[in-house]
Amino acid sequence: PNPAATNVGRIGLSLCAGSPDDVYAIYSDGSFHSGFYRSSDFGSNWIDADPDGEIEDGAASFSWYFGQVRVHPTDPNIVYAQDVAFMRSTNGGATWPIIYGYGGSPNGLHVDHHALA
Repeated sequence: PNPAATNVGRIGLSLCAGSPDDVYAIYSDGSFHSGFYRSSDFGSNWIDADPDGEIEDGAASFSWYFGQVRVHPTDPNIVYAQDVAFMRSTNGGATWPIIYGYGGSPNGLHVDHHALA
């Protein structure tokens, strides 16, 4: 992707093993979550997969440290965003419900999500 941000920090990439043309990218500006993109042609073209900034609801001011994205191995529409909160989209990034939040949320669990197996 070619984000409009002038300061691009950590970038997380993931593709669907069963559909390798489907690639996702998440990035931070060095502190905060800044964008989430999807490509359906192995990275030749990208679309903003989170135009309303819903992933930011689960992000923290240190997304540069662990902001990651993972895709289900056979279904490219099931995507996980890992930050302080743990989020899952079942529709290719159109919506991002928080599975485990942080702080005082009902599903509060403050873990820095670095990996997903």
